[in-house]
Amino acid sequence: MLGAFEERTATAVFTATADWTLSVVYDEPETGAGDETGAAGADAAWLTADVAGGAAGEQSVGMSAARNFQASPRTAYVDLLCGEQTVRLTVTQTGLSDDMDFSALFDETFAQKLQELGHISNAENITLQEMQNMATITVLLVSGTSSNPGALTSLQGIEYFESLTYLTCSYNRLTSLDISKNTALTYLTCSYNQLTSLDISKNTALTDFSCDDNQLTALDVSKNTALTSLYCSDNQLTSLDFSQNTALGTLSCYNNQLTSLDISKNTALIKLSCYNNQLTSLDVSDCTALRTLWCYSNQLTSLDVSKNTALSTLQCYSNQLTSLDISQNTALAYLYCSENPGDGVSKFPVTAWFDNADVPGSLRVPKSSWLYNGNTIAIDFQKAPL
Repeated sequence: MLGAFEERTATAVFTATADWTLSVVYDEPETGAGDETGAAGADAAWLTADVAGGAAGEQSVGMSAARNFQASPRTAYVDLLCGEQTVRLTVTQTGLSDDMDFSALFDETFAQKLQELGHISNAENITLQEMQNMATITVLLVSGTSSNPGALTSLQGIEYFESLTYLTCSYNRLTSLDISKNTALTYLTCSYNQLTSLDISKNTALTDFSCDDNQLTALDVSKNTALTSLYCSDNQLTSLDFSQNTALGTLSCYNNQLTSLDISKNTALIKLSCYNNQLTSLDVSDCTALRTLWCYSNQLTSLDVSKNTALSTLQCYSNQLTSLDISQNTALAYLYCSENPGDGVSKFPVTAWFDNADVPGSLRVPKSSWLYNGNTIAIDFQKAPL
């Protein structure tokens, strides 16, 4: 027996003697024909199974029911076909209790915010109709601002926004965030909170994700293969694995504690911001679409951008570079490479498609000389040999 609102999952364990298949069927409606599976009306797909079949041996099938907003219980059947044998499991879900207190399912401050936004009329008495409406809402904006932070410490109740695709909850006081039930999310920003951990493994549809300015020490994005932009700066991350995020176009991971960064699989990258970390090396040779690279304030001793011919902005200042070659970066419009040691005496050699006498007017170099260990170091543009 599954619950109407909570405890809506069950597991069937069995032994199959051969290959098997599973189907979910429903009672035929009293009037009119159901669909081809026997499902009827709006409740047709209320029960789902996590697999549709398998091989012989010990098996486990998880089943999950949608919330039942009706007072009456409902029944579905799970048919297991194995060889010539069919076994039918009956699954019943209770109806909604008349005295169900929906308000108790929500954090009080979150409910008040929903009232302020007009999603509910009374935070202390959320109605069945309002719960049904919540299940259809696709956009929810509950962020504060830097000058006027929000008061939310919990988003308990967010799980009832089952259709949510766009959620902003930045500039609040959240210490935890459970969005495991919001599997339709494509856009999420939860920056400027107090999160110490965050699980987005169930949010596989995410394309845009921002968790800047929290207290995260780890972040697993291996299941989020649809990501095109990721902002995780100003946390306490010591390592990141982006090998599964091959669609990434924008990656911002500055102000962390990263000692290495492997972006060899992120060939779609257009913008990379990895400054203020502890990187001693950075290989961007596979990121041939890169246009913006901000890698300053690390510990880089060399930087090869010869493959990044689309690069238009390069900020690599405050590293340990002794020289730089930009001869292949003819699209470059902005170069900031100061506070590097160069030759340690007076020059920072930069190999280019021009020399000191004919620096292109289209190239902005905001700082051409600087002090390093008491010596004045100046950029020395040297034209690459033909």
